[in-house]
Amino acid sequence: MSEISIREGKKIADEELKNLDRAAMRVAIAGPPKAAEVEGQFHYVPEPVRCPWCGNFLRAMGDPRNGTWFTCGFCGGALRV
Repeated sequence: MSEISIREGKKIADEELKNLDRAAMRVAIAGPPKAAEVEGQFHYVPEPVRCPWCGNFLRAMGDPRNGTWFTCGFCGGALRV
């Protein structure tokens, strides 16, 4: 049986949050990706991400390499992946 890799999110403090670009924010949500007519156009983090604020497992759609940061779809906490 293979192990599931889980990526731990990192909290973003309120002081840093004030200076982040809101246009770079994405919402990390739960659940498997929905089938789409055209696949492969969205960047995503392939492993489930654990929210450092509430502990829920999320799916992060967006590219963390280009400054994208996330807000948890459950608790609203800000995090980096």
